[in-house]
Amino acid sequence: MQPYLFPYLGYYQLIGRVDCFILLDDVQFIERGYIHRNSILLQGRAHRFTLPVVKGPRSRQIREVPLALTPAWCDDFLATLRHAYHRAPSYAEVQPLVADLLHRGDTSLVSLIDGALAVTCDYLGLPVPTSRSSLDFPSNGVHGADRILAVCTAAGATDYVNPPGGRSLYDPATFSAAGVRCWFLEPSLAPYHQGGTEFVPSLSIIDVMMWNSRADAQALVRQGALTP
Repeated sequence: MQPYLFPYLGYYQLIGRVDCFILLDDVQFIERGYIHRNSILLQGRAHRFTLPVVKGPRSRQIREVPLALTPAWCDDFLATLRHAYHRAPSYAEVQPLVADLLHRGDTSLVSLIDGALAVTCDYLGLPVPTSRSSLDFPSNGVHGADRILAVCTAAGATDYVNPPGGRSLYDPATFSAAGVRCWFLEPSLAPYHQGGTEFVPSLSIIDVMMWNSRADAQALVRQGALTP
């Protein structure tokens, strides 16, 4: 999967179903995608936040994107988190995880996202080994579904799990012919208490961790249904 900044619950439900999770970081960086931005709940509405990055050519890969993170941006973001979640039951436990991550000095986007994934997976009880495709499974000029299948083969995978949107991209018969079973995870995104009356779905995992106890958040990431 492409790396995303504090992605939504369904991303972690997928991680909870695999033995190894590979960050596809040597594909094109999408400027207006969710790779470096997401949403939290602020005053009852989805509030978009964007991690600052150095501008560059549209053709650059995710692994090539440097951060433009400043102490002022970090302070502003943490202040927004405090305003949004200071009454949430797990704020005191989750806020330091985010603060420590922002202050650890990452200079590249993918390294910070990788670090965020490690921190959140540890909190959520998902001890899944991760790797980066650029480091462990270079593309060698192969793209698209052929690239995914090549990574699976190189990793010795017997099964490949993808979100439901992958049905239009990956042919299970092609994977099966190469000895890899293809599965799709239908995420479970049931409402949880957010301190208000109207539930706002599909926010960053930060929202899930803030409004739920650690045990309840761990239970939520174990949901979702695998289908062939």
